[in-house]
Amino acid sequence: MSQTSQIPAFIRSARSLATLLDAIRGLSQDEYEDADLTSLPTFGGPEPRSTEGVWSWDESSLLVGTCRDDFEIVARPRRSRRPARRRRSPGTR
Repeated sequence: MSQTSQIPAFIRSARSLATLLDAIRGLSQDEYEDADLTSLPTFGGPEPRSTEGVWSWDESSLLVGTCRDDFEIVARPRRSRRPARRRRSPGTR
């Protein structure tokens, strides 16, 4: 790898969070230290409200942790879904 941080091709081509995590864990220590993991691929779903500690995501899960030694895939937190309040027309009760 060059001195400029890069994401290895086999990480960029991961098809799911599980294969992404496997690819990251498979990096040698030198590759891991050289890799820029701040722009990992994502696999669908909206960006989480807070991305602190989140490295990637899909519709139902997040890849979280502080370093590859503690990266794990966890379920996305469920948003509370309150029913939308119906607006009343002016002059109705």
